[in-house]
This record gives sequence, structure tokens and C-alpha cells, in this order.
Amino acid sequence: MKPILISNNPLVWRTYPETIQVQGSFKEVLLRARDQIHRGQRLLTHPLTGSLKPNQTPYKSILLTENTGVKTVDLVSLQLIEKSLATVEKLGLVRMPLPDRILADYQAIDLSFVEAAWDSLRPLGVNTAKN
Repeated sequence: MKPILISNNPLVWRTYPETIQVQGSFKEVLLRARDQIHRGQRLLTHPLTGSLKPNQTPYKSILLTENTGVKTVDLVSLQLIEKSLATVEKLGLVRMPLPDRILADYQAIDLSFVEAAWDSLRPLGVNTAKN
């Protein structure tokens, strides 16, 4: 199995070239993941990983199962993504412009979450190659 990675993080895009690139906010990444869940994919990582809330970081990366063509919606994944979207609505998103050095730090933090997820999936036989 080769998971699908969805991200709005340019550092993740460079590190994992097959990433589905979202040109937008944290919320837009969640919406794209929800679209994939409606197509039959399942979450492999929690949409709100780490201790950073949506109003604290502009970047989000989510791993989902590969698209197998099955159209059954995984209700657990759907519920998690919907609760995450509700949290974004409640807390809001990062509103102030952040300096490039701070953005680079947030990109590195998000990438570290992705790499930790890959490390935990590898023993399960998941293909975690970068390309």
C-alpha cells in the first residue's frame, strides 16, 4: 500500500514530490482530505496531529490510504475529519502575517509529523518511499 499525502506545506512538497499539493489554508487541506474520504479513502493520521492548533500553524499534512477504487465511506475517518473541521471553525486559522523564519519553523514541524507517521507505518508494510 502506498499512502496518499495531502499538504499545503512547501517543505513537504519538496521532500515528498508525489504529495497532493493544496494551495491554501489548513482548512482547505482538511476539506481536500474529506473529499478523498468521500471517495473511499481512510485517514492514516489524525487531522489535528501534534500540539499545534489550527490557529497556531498555517501548515497541515495528512496521510490517507491509497485509492483502491472502493466507494465505501469510512465513517470513523469521516467523523474525525468533520470534528477537525468544526475545531477549525471554532478556533479559526492563523490570521496575522508571519515572518519567513517563523513559517520555515512551522514547515519543519509539520514535516517532522509526516516523517514520524511514515516511521510508524513502515513496520505495517506500508510503502513509505519518497518517490
